[in-house]
Amino acid sequence: MNLQCTQCNSDNVTSLSVLFDQGTTHVQTKSTSVGVGLGSNGSVGIGGATGTTHGTHQNVSAQKAAPPSPKNVAGWIGTTILAALPVLGIFEGTLKGFISGLIFGVITYFCIKKVRSLIEYNKTEFPLEYARWQRSFSCMRCGNVFEFSR
Repeated sequence: MNLQCTQCNSDNVTSLSVLFDQGTTHVQTKSTSVGVGLGSNGSVGIGGATGTTHGTHQNVSAQKAAPPSPKNVAGWIGTTILAALPVLGIFEGTLKGFISGLIFGVITYFCIKKVRSLIEYNKTEFPLEYARWQRSFSCMRCGNVFEFSR
């Protein structure tokens, strides 16, 4: 397979997935410390602590070559539930209660529409974008990103 950049014809190309993997480091550290203290009255105190750190470091190439992500549905589901709570509650039968219920009902409607569109994106568009990313390469000479299709 002879891959060449579509812009400069260089064969010095790397897949986005390799750039992403090579530039991403997962960090996990543990630390322990001990201390001894002397009081002014001659007393001695001893203490200790432990800690852990987890994280990810990415270089600029990995950040640029990152795969697409599915859309976050959980946050919108939470927003929908919070918007729907006043609608589900019993209002006093006042005009103020009716208007509040109407406003929150409209907000709930639009939140539900947003959740449905995010779910639809994750089912249909995201798999296509991810497959496109898997077929994409970056030229190490000119920086062009292109899709390889056989």
